[in-house]
Amino acid sequence: MRTVAAMTADSPASRTGSVRSVHVERAITLLRAGLIGGLSATVLAVVGCAIGYGGWGALTAAIAAAAVLVFYCIGQGVMVMSADFGAVKLMAISMISYTGRVIGVGLLLMLFQTKAADWPQLVPMAFVI
Repeated sequence: MRTVAAMTADSPASRTGSVRSVHVERAITLLRAGLIGGLSATVLAVVGCAIGYGGWGALTAAIAAAAVLVFYCIGQGVMVMSADFGAVKLMAISMISYTGRVIGVGLLLMLFQTKAADWPQLVPMAFVI
């Protein structure tokens, strides 16, 4: 049986042993649940695009789904690592993380757009879905 520290805003330094705070446990639970939902949606998107657009549509949907899952995992990973910080510091960290992830997705979309002629097999609609 797992034990969880009392729901407080204490810093990690005030805890002893290997007991994780309720904030870290909640962030881990959100990470796991989000991955289950994200992987389920990935399967549906890839199968739907395979039916609608063929193999290249499925590949494009898989690339897009991988980008979404990486975006989510980075964000939740940051939240797991910083779950015990104070509210202001946590908000600052999450906003910095979000900004970096949005820039990364923007660069990926820019790459996709600039290389569209080199990758004519990829289906833009499958990437959007």
